[in-house]
Amino acid sequence: SDITDHKRAEYERRREHETVLLLSEAVEQTADSVIVTDSSGRIEYVNKAFETTTGYTREEALGRTPRLVRSGQQDEASYEEMWNALLRGEPFRGTLVNSRKNGEHYWAEQTITPMKDSRGSITHFVSVLKDVTEARQHQEQQTQLRLAREVQQRFYTATVRVPGFDIGASTYPSDQTGGDYIDMIQAADGSCSLAIGDVSGHGLDAALVMAMT
Repeated sequence: SDITDHKRAEYERRREHETVLLLSEAVEQTADSVIVTDSSGRIEYVNKAFETTTGYTREEALGRTPRLVRSGQQDEASYEEMWNALLRGEPFRGTLVNSRKNGEHYWAEQTITPMKDSRGSITHFVSVLKDVTEARQHQEQQTQLRLAREVQQRFYTATVRVPGFDIGASTYPSDQTGGDYIDMIQAADGSCSLAIGDVSGHGLDAALVMAMT
């Protein structure tokens, strides 16, 4: 008997089963949090990364809604806009402030994708969340340092004029801000005094001490 078609179908079923297992393992082991909810928003699955990031166990999350990690930092209008897009069948992408079980807030880049059946009806929502807290904090710190540097630079006199002399000065802190201070103070009689100061250490703390001094 020719069993080619039977063997081919058996092989395809085995390959499909192996692919499903591989996909399941990939989702379970990925470093980003994965949440699967039903069409009403009830959580049916979370991966290990969700437990690690949020502090909630799988048992604590199942049957709940993603409100479990809501921080209250976003207004209701933001969530309404998100749900309007999802119910239209459109994916949502955004950065939200979520809350861990211990109350600590963290930034998450989130993508939510509606899953549809063969008739086009939404059956599930799949959310992938990437913890970007460190990157966000670094970005905010760099912004604050840049602003602090701009303020600090205003303390420095741009130019002074003393007949017969070309005078210039520059500072090169090891960080964007530092505790070094140099100033040229021009008197009414045309003379110039040079002031130099240094606060031990470097960075924002030293810059604040020098600014106050």
